[in-house]
This record gives sequence, C-alpha cells and structure tokens, in this order.
Amino acid sequence: PHPSTQSPVRVSLSTASSEVTAGGTARYTLVVLNRGEDDLADLTAEFRYDSSQLTIQGARDAQRDGNILRYTISSLPKDGKWETSITATVNGSVANAMTVSATATVAGDDIKDVRSSQRSDSAVFGVIKELPKTGIAFPIPFELIAIIAIAFTSLYSMALAGVQVVIGR
Repeated sequence: PHPSTQSPVRVSLSTASSEVTAGGTARYTLVVLNRGEDDLADLTAEFRYDSSQLTIQGARDAQRDGNILRYTISSLPKDGKWETSITATVNGSVANAMTVSATATVAGDDIKDVRSSQRSDSAVFGVIKELPKTGIAFPIPFELIAIIAIAFTSLYSMALAGVQVVIGR
C-alpha cells in the first residue's frame, strides 16, 4: 500500500460568531477527525489563546497551562471524531475593531510525520462595541469611510490604467 498524501488527521477550530462584544462570550468548537487508514492513539490537542484578550470560562476535561488548554485524546478510531466546546469571555479592555485569534494543534507519536500546518487550525473573530439599547449600531467613523473610498478609487484608477494600456497597443 502506498502512503496517502492526505493527512490522517484533520483539525477544525471555529467560533460561533464572527463578531463578539468586549465583555461578551466567545464560543469555540474544536474538532479532531481521523481520516487515516488506522486508529490513532495518545493524541494531545492544544488550544492556544491570548490571555490578555480572553478569559476561559468553560473547557471541560482540559488541563490549563498558562495560555494553553491541553486535551488528551486517548484513542481516535478510523473515521472517528473527537469534539469539545470552549467558552471564553472577551476581556472588557479589548478595543473595538481588534481581532482575537486562537489556534488549535494536535500532536502525538502516531501523527509525528504530519506537517504542523496540516494538524492545526486557527479561528479569528472581531471585537465590536456593545450595541446601544436602540439596537442601532454605532456609526462607522468618517476616517474609515474615507480610507475605504480612497482604496476603491485607487483600485479603480489602476484598473482603468490597465484597460488603457491594452487598448493603446
């Protein structure tokens, strides 16, 4: 049997929402799939986060070590799936429009030959200001509108220049 180019393990880290308010709750789902031909044993899944941005609230079965949650997956049968949820509070000091990133990586003797990029995943969400009681979002700052307008204008003029070069030949 020739070795498969597909990684025997697939890691997926996702968030329940693409935006979370400062002081709000972020919910992560960490999934490890065994897509290989053999059962896998003694895997460790690590969830790394920025402790200045997140405070972990719920992470069952996790060993905590600084800004790392470590999970032991004793066995993962062929076509098997291991899944856990992690809840965290976004620290109130995190500024509006900041992005919060976390990474999950799986390691173990059975997958030591798999490139780390194939056994890790990241999840990112944006931090937004809390909505006022009216439910209407804060207005977009004028500077941001100006930056977007300038970017579109320059892209448009570059596209036109490209068209003129082609026509001019």
